[in-house]
Amino acid sequence: EPSKYAHCKHQNFDVIQNSHKEIPNGPMTYLVPHGGTKASGRLWWEYDGMQRHRSKPDELTGKYPDHLPIEQAVYKLLIPSPPIRRAIRESLDEAIGTSNINKPTVVALHPRIEHDMLLHDICNEFMQLNLTKIFDSIRIMPKFDLLFVAVSKALVDGKPPDKMHRYKDLMRIALENKIVLNQARNYGVFGSKDQKGIPMLESGTSTTTKIEFPVMEQRNSNGLEVVTAKSLRVTELVASVVNFFTALEADAFVGVRGSTFSQDVFSVRYYQHQDRGDGVGENNFVAGPNGMRQLFGPAEPLPCK
Repeated sequence: EPSKYAHCKHQNFDVIQNSHKEIPNGPMTYLVPHGGTKASGRLWWEYDGMQRHRSKPDELTGKYPDHLPIEQAVYKLLIPSPPIRRAIRESLDEAIGTSNINKPTVVALHPRIEHDMLLHDICNEFMQLNLTKIFDSIRIMPKFDLLFVAVSKALVDGKPPDKMHRYKDLMRIALENKIVLNQARNYGVFGSKDQKGIPMLESGTSTTTKIEFPVMEQRNSNGLEVVTAKSLRVTELVASVVNFFTALEADAFVGVRGSTFSQDVFSVRYYQHQDRGDGVGENNFVAGPNGMRQLFGPAEPLPCK
């Protein structure tokens, strides 16, 4: 019933009122809880309130307290659907290629070097914004066979916003990041024209185009048995999900403090692998302005809003 979604807003359509007006071109997507722009901060502040008990680390170990039990339960339950899981596995196998390695080691990286974060004058102070320096940090990690990078190609390769032209240092970093990322695409990480580097994978959007979701309900399906993210107009959303779960499956993850994406990957990896006892949940690293450090325990509270 549309009335149940009166507090939600669709990306391309008006807030749904108490009517049975059908949404054009399929089901609702991109619903924003708590009234959309009128109260979009409510969900954030409610979650922020749940984190107050985690504000200080243990004086001896330096680890921050665990999340609330309900949060831990949610983190442990997060698994990709079978179509997404298959697509991720296929993308990783294709990127590694015809290797003789029995179990290739994959490192996932979320550098958060997009233009919008370069211009974020609060959160960016906790991050390393220069991709060259991030690559230098991961160079000293134990040998790995594939680097998966979760990054928005459009917001790194695209034209910087006009506002960035006021900041020469940021413009220089943005241009350097674009060049370094493209070199890694062409020659591999740490590679060059003369020497092949470690293969790099950017999976999100390209993997999403290959995913077919089974239709769970035949109503308004026009007889289709499968649908794509594009047909549902959720390509970017599914691409983020693909990136998230690819990072979860990696042998090690390098993220940044101040990013909700990195924070959640840190925590999900920690809690899911805690019960398995395989140590993978401790293979989390934070790339900051002063270098890279290992993160022991769950993610630290977000330092910025």
